[in-house]
Amino acid sequence: MNRNFDRIFWGWLLVLGGVLVLLSRYTGFEDLNLFWLVLSVFLVAALFKSLFVLDFTGILFPLAFLVIIYDDYLNLTAITPWPVLLAALLGSIGLNMIFPKSKIRQKFGQSQDWSQPDHASEIYLKASFNSSVKTISAPDFQGAQIECSFASLKIHFDQARIQTSPAVIEVDVSFGGVELYLPKAWHVIDKTVCTFGAVEQKNRSDSTYPEVVLEGRVSFGGIEIIYV
Repeated sequence: MNRNFDRIFWGWLLVLGGVLVLLSRYTGFEDLNLFWLVLSVFLVAALFKSLFVLDFTGILFPLAFLVIIYDDYLNLTAITPWPVLLAALLGSIGLNMIFPKSKIRQKFGQSQDWSQPDHASEIYLKASFNSSVKTISAPDFQGAQIECSFASLKIHFDQARIQTSPAVIEVDVSFGGVELYLPKAWHVIDKTVCTFGAVEQKNRSDSTYPEVVLEGRVSFGGIEIIYV
């Protein structure tokens, strides 16, 4: 899934969520609170994104939670909540045994993109529905684009060097966590826009050069910067 598709997907999904919130007042779902409606939107998002990498756990559990939320409307109260959750668990285990992840990824592609070598001046990193670690050793680091959704990503920059300041790190984090390990000499200028998210810096020194501009957005996630 490329970056443009990812942005379009999330954009239209949020628009759809807003429409559903309004329509719910007139379609027989008046007694369903807004929290469950918003949660349903993100469960559907998790389900569809899991389909692209055939993550069976990410497919079956969102389906199970959607059944639990709408069991009254679907007349499925007899199988909620524990039977449907147990079915999702057993189904996930069984399908993962039948179709190992390694074979699935060989056929359908990885859920992460490490397209540039560790020493490249400009880096693009993407992680979705997984946990990844990357070490950057660029002798002339100029910038990076980092996308993280429903994932955990650790990036070590302590072996990288900045020859021309400032370097720019552009982030797009949604429902994920990113840890950036930076040299203590680097000075980060935070220009991110956070929506139900945060950027936290640990062990920051008084250094003012070289500069790193951190920009982009953090939604329902967090970025932790650790100086080493």
